[in-house]
Amino acid sequence: FKLGMAYRKMGRKEDAMAAYKRALQINPNMHLARHYYWHWEDDGESKE
Repeated sequence: FKLGMAYRKMGRKEDAMAAYKRALQINPNMHLARHYYWHWEDDGESKE
């Protein structure tokens, strides 16, 4: 998941998506990974 965040900061969307997808496969309850996976454009302002 942290790998996804690093890719996200670099703007590497494909790599970040792959990392988030892997994180979700490992832990489907990881809400942050799911949030970033579905809301790529959101910059951390979580509306939950």
